[in-house]
Amino acid sequence: MERRKVLKQLALAIPGSMILPGVLSSCVDDDDGPEFIFGGKVIVIGAGAAGLYAANYLLNKKVNVQVLEASEFAGGRVRSISGFSDFPLEMGASEIWGTNNLLHEELIAASIPLLDQKPLGTGRYFIDEAISTLEEIQSDGDFNTLVNFIQGIPGYSGPAGSIRTAAENAGIDPRVMNFLQGKVGQRYGANIQQLSMPAIANAMNASESDEDTRVMSGNSLRNFLLGRYSRAIENTKFNTAVTQIDYSDDKVVLTDSTGETYTADKVILTVPISMIKNGAINFSPGLPNAKIQALSRMEMSACLRIAVRFNNNFWGHDVTRIFGQGEIARYDAAGLGRSDINRTLVATVFGTTAQFYGAAGSAAVNNVLNDLSEMYNVNANQLLNKFDIFDWTAEPFIEGGVSYPTAAGDGMDGQRLAEPINDMLYFAGEATSIDGNFGTLHGALESGKRAAEEVLETILGPEEPE
Repeated sequence: MERRKVLKQLALAIPGSMILPGVLSSCVDDDDGPEFIFGGKVIVIGAGAAGLYAANYLLNKKVNVQVLEASEFAGGRVRSISGFSDFPLEMGASEIWGTNNLLHEELIAASIPLLDQKPLGTGRYFIDEAISTLEEIQSDGDFNTLVNFIQGIPGYSGPAGSIRTAAENAGIDPRVMNFLQGKVGQRYGANIQQLSMPAIANAMNASESDEDTRVMSGNSLRNFLLGRYSRAIENTKFNTAVTQIDYSDDKVVLTDSTGETYTADKVILTVPISMIKNGAINFSPGLPNAKIQALSRMEMSACLRIAVRFNNNFWGHDVTRIFGQGEIARYDAAGLGRSDINRTLVATVFGTTAQFYGAAGSAAVNNVLNDLSEMYNVNANQLLNKFDIFDWTAEPFIEGGVSYPTAAGDGMDGQRLAEPINDMLYFAGEATSIDGNFGTLHGALESGKRAAEEVLETILGPEEPE
């Protein structure tokens, strides 16, 4: 793809006035010389965060790389829309979790301003038919028991099962159970009755990234990806859905949905696990049993996001999040610190609720309006200015939110899925995180780097002893 097409994708993502010079710095050729000679070819399947990073990394090492992307644009589960309010609105990945990870390092390297929203406000909690501040609810015994339970998750050593089951066994009162969904379920992209307690405990222990969150103050994550990894996009063939991976010989042969074939020495597969589990890609020979078993203990929950903008802010300009008691466990004040008017709330639902809302179409916004009306004793419908709904489950080539370990999982299945096959077929994507960072953008980037380094290692061969 030519540079002007890369810039066109950037323009579609966000107005040019918001494109920062640091983002586009990677469009300029690096001075990296070849570290080795490799006459073969690497194909990366998928132009999401993991695929873009892996391809860009290898291209900077002078490796011949081609990216095949099933859809018509890059970014995967990073989606940003402009014009909804006075700041770019994230409808996919939206937060930077922690500072000790590759995503944060890349953003700093690209000179992207980041915003810590924590000093700007606190959460609100709807409990006993009233809105409580954090200070008020901290005097509630049931809430404090819940906080202690969440803080104790990394030390969990009990039986396999879901987080909800573990919470019930620990005596968490039903009146605060939905806050557990808002704090842990939303973080890991699934309902707490779906999430594995031992796996989440292992993930919390394995991750080296802290839990402080930041957002981009005036730019979008998709804009960042498209600019930072523009080399990969220049080498991407779009609208190319790979349906067959044959790694039975000394070369890997790929077949797309039109019947066209591609041959590579090595392939990095970065598609969402939903595309593997639903049979969209056939493998020859079939995947090893260890990977099949790992996939059986991993899922991608149905996921839908609703953004609502109101004519005025009725929840408070110092509110970061609103934790509710209904189907919507949490609302995020997406404009806090980013917007001059701060009139936007974002709700994300998973599982059967997401499926129900998806089937309802635009009428799903009524669930948000009714919920907010009850919590704040207002007529939210009359205050509504506009709304937008993005149903990730209906999105072709994605079909869900992020990966999560089911109640049968032990937290190690990402590592099992990440194992290369025959030094030919490599795996990346947030689901393959080996450090407990599944379901995150930084986990996706780190998996892309890991897979690219695995490819380089097989090309260079093992290091000889000194």
